[in-house]
Amino acid sequence: MTATQYQTVEQKEKVLKNLIRFVKSGFKSTLFTKDLYNNLNSMFGHIANYDLGTFYYTWFSTKERQSHWFEHTRKAYICGNPAFTRVDIETAFLDWLNKDGKKYYLKLNEEIKQDVENIECNELARLKAKYEH
Repeated sequence: MTATQYQTVEQKEKVLKNLIRFVKSGFKSTLFTKDLYNNLNSMFGHIANYDLGTFYYTWFSTKERQSHWFEHTRKAYICGNPAFTRVDIETAFLDWLNKDGKKYYLKLNEEIKQDVENIECNELARLKAKYEH
């Protein structure tokens, strides 16, 4: 990490640690702090989405949105000088995401697949009960 005019190395390391903890928690809203929002809203090509609540809703309020965030983040164009940006946090997070963090992305997508299958099986059972005599 490289210090900027606005963040120390320690602050940047804390942001990275808190972002990883947030992902590992399954995107618990209680871990999406104002500090994390204030950093994340200008990383990975994000825009502020007006406020913390709107940002959380847009990217983390459902499993599908969380999966979309993973995909968006993995494909984000990362550039800049770490002395003036958070590019070092972004790079370190992507390194984690592509190694240790990959299991969280895969698990989430498996849960989504299972949820869809459960909904479809319940609907099939309902339709069979209605139309098969």
